[in-house]
Amino acid sequence: MNASCWRTPKTLQKIKRRRSRTRTCLNRFFDASRAPWMECSFTLMGALGDLRVVGQSTIDARAKERARAVGHALGVEGCAVLDAFVNTDTGELIVIEMNTVPDMTSPDSTAFAHARNADPPIDAETLCTRALSLALVRRFR
Repeated sequence: MNASCWRTPKTLQKIKRRRSRTRTCLNRFFDASRAPWMECSFTLMGALGDLRVVGQSTIDARAKERARAVGHALGVEGCAVLDAFVNTDTGELIVIEMNTVPDMTSPDSTAFAHARNADPPIDAETLCTRALSLALVRRFR
């Protein structure tokens, strides 16, 4: 049996209609004039129950609190990066992913960028020291 036999013209038309509807829904969702959503990353750092959002001074406090609450609900400890869509009017979050092993291999990584933008700024050495100390505390608990 030919593996491409399911690709009849009728089936292809259905697939195209579904893709078109999906694209229309996504365009409506991300239309800035209707709902001002933007993609953001939050660096969370701390012990279980004591997570803090590092940096992100331009993001609404409600969005930061919700990001912290997501990290707490997932039981995140140490250093993690949360990627989400944020509604700039309401602070509502739609979580894309929680990365519990964030990229820290280059100075341009998300965690380092957020640390540099923190108030007061956190240098790379301090950020790595905090992340390692949190990991050691967790390991030998």
